[in-house]
Amino acid sequence: MATEKEIDDLLMEIRLLEFHGDRKEEFMEKLKEILSKIVLLMKKK
Repeated sequence: MATEKEIDDLLMEIRLLEFHGDRKEEFMEKLKEILSKIVLLMKKK
């Protein structure tokens, strides 16, 4: 079961991702990884 803390930690990771125009692909990849983790956590509930 996902805890709110786990989800908050992942949301914090998103906030910490630095967005640089030249590194958009890398940014999007990391964002997708984090979002998929959140989806998995939500499914556990």
